[in-house]
Amino acid sequence: MGNDMIDSQVQAELAALRTLIEQSAATALVRENEWRRIARISSGMGILSSLVGLGFILANVEIARRSTNLVFHDQLVMMGMTFTVLSIPLILLGAALRSGSKKV
Repeated sequence: MGNDMIDSQVQAELAALRTLIEQSAATALVRENEWRRIARISSGMGILSSLVGLGFILANVEIARRSTNLVFHDQLVMMGMTFTVLSIPLILLGAALRSGSKKV
């Protein structure tokens, strides 16, 4: 009678631990998926920012044919370069987050 009670207690404890481990694994999987999503968003924002910067530079080239306002040209080039330079950390952050979430 005593051994049966001890066996049932051990079985109940093992079942509780198994459930806890499964919950922990599910939480880790959700967390990893969230980091991957953040990495994709960061990389996407970096690429979009660099494309906007390229658009400003191309707009400057097109407008330079028609207008002689040098200040406006300088502003377009500076905005283009700013967007392009600011996109670099975003792309690097996305790459770092993506490489950090890979399993070894």
